[in-house]
Amino acid sequence: MNARVIYETFTTDLEDMQATFKEPQKPALFSIPSLKSSPIDLRSLDPFEKTSLIPHIRCGDYSKQETLEMAELAKKRGFKQVFLISGDKPHSSQKGLTSCQAIPSYHGVGLEVGSCLDIYAPCLKTEIEKAQKKAKAGASYLVTQVVFLSEEIEKRLLEIKGALHHTGVKIVPALSHLGDIKKDSLLLKKICPTIPQEIFSGKQDIHENNKKAVDLFQRLFNSDTVYLIQYNKTTLGNTFD
Repeated sequence: MNARVIYETFTTDLEDMQATFKEPQKPALFSIPSLKSSPIDLRSLDPFEKTSLIPHIRCGDYSKQETLEMAELAKKRGFKQVFLISGDKPHSSQKGLTSCQAIPSYHGVGLEVGSCLDIYAPCLKTEIEKAQKKAKAGASYLVTQVVFLSEEIEKRLLEIKGALHHTGVKIVPALSHLGDIKKDSLLLKKICPTIPQEIFSGKQDIHENNKKAVDLFQRLFNSDTVYLIQYNKTTLGNTFD
């Protein structure tokens, strides 16, 4: 596999990750997810080399003015990219934004912006409309939910390609190693309720699924990047190619 890799990892593993995946020719990126459902404090990443980091920011926690301030802070502290998620619906007393609404603030200060694309959404038409808005607002790339291939998913991906190819937004597949089936199954079922039972029974090989997913995304979307979830020091050295 020749694609660039974004490794999703927590700050506790970040030092090891940056040291292990330091490739001058094809530098790795490290996506730092929200901790305990709260947006990460950007200042906590000051000890690390920030040009390779992509902090997650939960837009629902910030008003329009606070969003502008967060964008300026991210830029000031040396980040080149951010990953925006809408998060839970804000309380009635809050004035939090959706990721679609927040993207222009970050894009406007020169940050590359990533966001989500739910390929398993109950209403794919609505999800595609959101994706189109994100692209128009300035998102550079959209990361899918964890990809488990099936005929239905391939049909959905073809529909997404037809609707989004003119926007120029990159579509990046999220993949999992499923190193610990029982542990990862709890996580994956929350974000991907339609996981094929064959994956957990061992009848369908996760590594073969990942290879096919990479090939399919390269063919459909010319995707040059993959996103590995929950990657940490316990999985250092594992690959799927």
